[in-house]
Amino acid sequence: MNILIVGRQVTTNLNTYIDLIGIDREGNTAIIKLKRGSTPRETLAQALEYASFVQELGYEELDQMMKQYTEEDGAALSEYHREYFKLSEDESVAFNKEQRIFIVG
Repeated sequence: MNILIVGRQVTTNLNTYIDLIGIDREGNTAIIKLKRGSTPRETLAQALEYASFVQELGYEELDQMMKQYTEEDGAALSEYHREYFKLSEDESVAFNKEQRIFIVG
């Protein structure tokens, strides 16, 4: 599965930080939690809090996040996404309809 990373160390509404936020080919968001060593139960609870925060993000917030992450003001998220996944002009994408959590330990 390919994921386009659009954010790193993203601050949540609880003043915690999401390691990585990405978007898959269908426009769904991926919350990626990186852990060294073991992954205690608190990690899962934290990841669920992150997913709750990300679920509320609209296209504009994701677009702004991507521009901050890439340090580019030019291309919009939809264009960047279309190019990254080599989508044709007739393929439409709805961003952030579903969220996925990945915990990498």
